[in-house]
This record gives sequence, structure tokens and C-alpha cells, in this order.
Amino acid sequence: MRLTLIKTAVGGLSLLTAATGFAASQDLPVRFVSVPAYSIITDTLFNLTPQVAGKRNTFLMQQICDLARGDATQQEVNQRLIQNKVDPMQLAKLGVPGMLVLKSEREERQLACAAFLATSLFQPVDMTSYYLQDKKEKEKSSWLPWRPTKEERTEKSDFLRDRFIHDAQVQLAVARATAQLYAVIAQNIPPQPIGDWKTRQQQITDVVKHYAPDYLNAITSFYKAEGSGALTLDYVTSNSYSVRNTFGNRLVKNSEDVELYSRGVTWFGKGMIIGKSYFVDIAILAAPAHDDAEQKKK
Repeated sequence: MRLTLIKTAVGGLSLLTAATGFAASQDLPVRFVSVPAYSIITDTLFNLTPQVAGKRNTFLMQQICDLARGDATQQEVNQRLIQNKVDPMQLAKLGVPGMLVLKSEREERQLACAAFLATSLFQPVDMTSYYLQDKKEKEKSSWLPWRPTKEERTEKSDFLRDRFIHDAQVQLAVARATAQLYAVIAQNIPPQPIGDWKTRQQQITDVVKHYAPDYLNAITSFYKAEGSGALTLDYVTSNSYSVRNTFGNRLVKNSEDVELYSRGVTWFGKGMIIGKSYFVDIAILAAPAHDDAEQKKK
């Protein structure tokens, strides 16, 4: 009998505690938390990146990016598909990635390309691809859609230094443009009304849609302005590297992390966006019923 009473008391206490907690949460004056804009922007861009069977497909994205930038016509892309023995009928079954290649609005392709290039910064580094294995290695390129020229493909050692330098210059241009992209997004996320995570991601997507053409142009501009300059290789390991150019920019890739410095200032990475930390308010508690009623009256 005593044991039953104890169990009943404990059960009642648990229910009381749960009820009290629920009631208390409704009375909290602050119903949101501030999270780093860097994190939610990165998460959104990964969600916007087309994938095939859960993986990134460089060949398809190369076609999408060329179409998005106007570097290739639909006819030229279709010819590439034939040359690579890609069946358009099968490609259409891949969903979004396939349709972006075969038939889509340019704005949609620009959005997909922008997301793909921005998130390429977070991909793991595999330096083994820059060590000569056979003659075919000279024709490979790990970061498309840019390709080295014949002069840049001339190698004199087992380490394909010239090709790596070319790819690192491309990644540096992507990093510079992506820092601007993140800053534009962070500045244009509306502070009010405060939305939940999904709402904030949609707001970020809307900003990227508008800015994507300028972002793609910025990559090209940075590459043309700084790509021809000397690039110093600080160090290279199997999964990391550090390079710097004569314009005061330094790019460090380590595993899946990226850090861009501009004259010693953290320009991108570690949660920083052009030297600043931006935060976004995310609603985590629903508004009380009486607040909803007041909003409807207004």
C-alpha cells in the first residue's frame, strides 16, 4: 500500500512538473534565440545544392554552371552529354539535377550553381589527386568548371604543382566572392518578424536568388583580377594546404574547414563574415494564443 502511494505521488509530481514547465514556457517574454548567420546560411546553401543519390555530381554541375553563366548553349551541352554517353532520358529521371541540365530557367540554374560553388569550399581536401599516377592524371581537374590552359598543365615533377596552383587560385576567387555573398545575405535577412529555422532558410534562399548572377560574376572578376598574380604555397599535406597571393589574401583549407584571411583579418570562416560576426534571431517557441488573436485584430 505504501509503495503504491509513493508511485502515485511520484507520478503526480511528474505530471505537475510537466504541466508547470508547459505553462511557464508560455509566459516567457523572449521566444527566440540568436544563432550565427554563418551557420544557417551554410546549411541553406547545402540544401540548395543539387545532388544525385545524395552525392555531388561535378559533371552535371559543370553543365548547369556553364548554362547559368552563358558560357555554353543548350545545344553545346546536349552535345557534351552525347560525347560522355549520358542518356537524356535517364538524366530526366534524376529529378532536379537532370532537369536543370536539360530544361530549366536560367535563374534556377544560377541559384543551383551559386549554391554548388559556395559549398565547394567546405568539401574535404584530397591532395593525392595532385600527385602524378599516370599520363591521364594530367588531364584531370578537381575543381570544375574552370580548366587550366595547356601551359598550366605542363608538369616537371610527380607533384602537379602548376595544376594545383591553378585550382587554388580558382578556390581563392570563389572564397573571396563567397565572403561577399554571405555578407549580402546577412545584411538582408529581415529582422522582423522573427521566423523559425525553415522560414529563415526561405528568406536566405530569396536573397541568394536575387544575388546569384552578381555572385557568379564576382568569382570571374576576382579570378581575372588576381588569378594571374603570384601564389605562394605555404604548406601542403594529404588533406590540407595554405596559399597566399600578393594582394594580401590567404586561403587555408583543413579537412572540411575553410579560412580566408585578408591582410590578417578573418574574412571568411570560423563563423566570421568579412571580419564580423552576424547573428539571426530564430523563433523556438510559438506565440501565445492571445498574441495570435491580437495579431489577427491588427
